[in-house]
Amino acid sequence: MSVAARLAAALAAGVMVVSMTVANAWAQSTAAELTAAFCATRMAGNDTEVKPLLTPALLKLVEEAEQRSRAIAQAQPDEKPPFGDGIPYQSFPDKPDTCVPDEPVAKAGITEAPVTYAIAAAPEASWTDTLILTLVEGKMLIDDIRFPGAADGGDSYTLREILSDAFDQ
Repeated sequence: MSVAARLAAALAAGVMVVSMTVANAWAQSTAAELTAAFCATRMAGNDTEVKPLLTPALLKLVEEAEQRSRAIAQAQPDEKPPFGDGIPYQSFPDKPDTCVPDEPVAKAGITEAPVTYAIAAAPEASWTDTLILTLVEGKMLIDDIRFPGAADGGDSYTLREILSDAFDQ
């Protein structure tokens, strides 16, 4: 086997080992690692990469909402469907400049993990959402996201509520 062929084989094996290591590490992720991974998806603007971070139950709600939204868009092409801009994985649609995971806190079978977003051009416009995490088959996953209430002190709301209520109007 030539040196180039051996190098290519070693590289391929290395990539496979790294992929398997990442998958295994993910299966045993901590709340802090999961929250950091979530922030990375927000900073990249990549909603598709959020899905593997969700519990099966929340993922099912997200996929049903996306499907219903697509059906509405096809039936009424001149109208914007409920999730025409995508699933709202954060309180505000503005792309933040930073997403900083705060210290996760374990409470009665769940873990709450705050994430704080900021926009450099408008520091007063920062906000904090809270990921609701739970263990599913040994994996820490996002089961909901709690968004803060209105600036006037209104009630907070959750991603699950948004997904459920969007089609009731």
